[in-house]
Amino acid sequence: MSSIDKNNGKAWSTDEENKLIEELKTLNIEEIATLHQRTIGGIEARIRVIGCRLLQQGIKINDVCEMLKVSDTILQKSLNMRKKSSRLNHNETVITLLKDIRDLLNIIANK
Repeated sequence: MSSIDKNNGKAWSTDEENKLIEELKTLNIEEIATLHQRTIGGIEARIRVIGCRLLQQGIKINDVCEMLKVSDTILQKSLNMRKKSSRLNHNETVITLLKDIRDLLNIIANK
């Protein structure tokens, strides 16, 4: 890992996200990545995360796109992926709980 992307994988703080939003007004992705010591992909991914969060807060998609300099297509795809992932995680949790209940019932039945 180079010094340019030494923050790769580190959690984003609220302050760092706010700086990113401000920097999008005047800088390109490469410049922002250098300033944050993150990869270009990391910056792009965080922009999508912020965009989804803003959409979920009820901010209009056109306003979010303008603020984050991203297309509505990219934001919509990101939002759909998050919803799908959330449903999958929920389904996996339910299946795990049902298996646990089954195992407990088997233990009770065998006593």
